Amino acid sequence: MRLAIIGAGAIGGTIGAHLIRDGHDILLCDADAAHVEAINQRGLTIEGPVENFTVRATAVLPDDLPASLPRAAIAVKSHHTAAAAELLRGRLDPDGYVVSFQNGLVAAVLMPRTVIPSRRVTPAPRKPMPETP
Repeated sequence: MRLAIIGAGAIGGTIGAHLIRDGHDILLCDADAAHVEAINQRGLTIEGPVENFTVRATAVLPDDLPASLPRAAIAVKSHHTAAAAELLRGRLDPDGYVVSFQNGLVAAVLMPRTVIPSRRVTPAPRKPMPETP
């Protein structure tokens, strides 16, 4: 699977590293030039309570995203969602799609329909929790 992940921080980096380790073709995109350079030079290291590992990864700055992307994921903080979605304008393949790796329903609210019309995957609404007697 080819996937571009917009936002290579805690969420995007962790998901990307696991997918890379499982053999998927992942392109990380981040606005922090030093972070992009570090990923390209040293790989992406995940350290956590379950395991620690490093994968070789490819990262680019937003201006260096390819002109064509089959699939994309947005993994940025909510106040950067609209800008991240704007990066995808005109880049998604005709049958491509975008998924949000964000907290809550941010993508459904902030991702402009004009940027990615009808090709987004958003989480289903949560059912209310039953009241405890």
